[in-house]
Amino acid sequence: MIIIGEKINGSIPSMGKAIAERNEEWIKEIAKKQADAGATYIDVCASVEENIEVETLKWMIDLVQSVTDLPIAVDSPSPRVLKEAYKFCNKPGLINSVSMEGDKVDIIFPEIKDTKWEVIALLCDDTGIPKCAEDRLRVFDNIMAKAKEYGIAPSRIHIDPLIEMLCTSEDGINMITEVMRTIRSQYPDIHITSAVSNISFNLPVRKLLNMGFTVLAMNAGLDSAILDPTNRDMMGLIYATEALLGKDDYCMEYIGAYRAGLIGPVRWSGLMCAVKDKEGFFKEMKACGKLLYLSERKTIWLIYRQTELATVLRKPENRTFLQMYGYKEEDTGAKMLERLAERF
Repeated sequence: MIIIGEKINGSIPSMGKAIAERNEEWIKEIAKKQADAGATYIDVCASVEENIEVETLKWMIDLVQSVTDLPIAVDSPSPRVLKEAYKFCNKPGLINSVSMEGDKVDIIFPEIKDTKWEVIALLCDDTGIPKCAEDRLRVFDNIMAKAKEYGIAPSRIHIDPLIEMLCTSEDGINMITEVMRTIRSQYPDIHITSAVSNISFNLPVRKLLNMGFTVLAMNAGLDSAILDPTNRDMMGLIYATEALLGKDDYCMEYIGAYRAGLIGPVRWSGLMCAVKDKEGFFKEMKACGKLLYLSERKTIWLIYRQTELATVLRKPENRTFLQMYGYKEEDTGAKMLERLAERF
């Protein structure tokens, strides 16, 4: 699965604030976290007025490229902005996006035809977003005719069938999956993408719907997605689904992702060995930590929240176990940690 990291987008309130305040460290940190979590591309969207958008995108792209060499997905609704901003990237990436609306395709396709840049194409045109599968596929045919005209290979195109809110749909995602299956059958080498979280707007417990949709969409042909790669549950689900669909020989990608620490429970000992600023880490996690044991072959960390530790110490059912480590009734949480450290 091609993962397009979505978190550097000015339409997200916290990111919009960081962009407005020129908070460089925040933006670089978010970029690095997405890269470390397994993103394929880092999407960069300014969401500012068009007259300052090119300048803002250059600043943002430079920040991202200072901390990761992943390719950039340059994101803007304006084809003229995209035409200028993609030139700031150190390597070919992804144009996000074009459609059959206005002259978007005729501006972007000739610009990238002799490059290795890829492009997201939305299934909408001057009439808006089509309501039925037949009309979306009509827009798709028009896009592919333009791609052929300008010499853009299907393998460089990520078709976005445009996921809309589930709560306004009369047939769930049946229309969208029909479009995906039809496109996949016609063009096996094309990419099909989606902004996964669109499906759950205005609904509670959104992550459940996002995850359910992702599994069903992958079964229909989705092989590219705009999402949060730091969501370990979603990333684990994607690796698992690829294995279940027979797209991961002998589950090697799944196993590799687990061994790399990208999916599954967080292995705190390994994580703590990698964290340099442990005080800052614990502050961000709103937790405390104590190194209980350290040798060449083993590291044992106790990660806890002070209030939770105090609750554990007060529970009668835990006292027998804790007494094995020298716990006494008068011990504070800090004293108990000292006893644990001595024991190990």
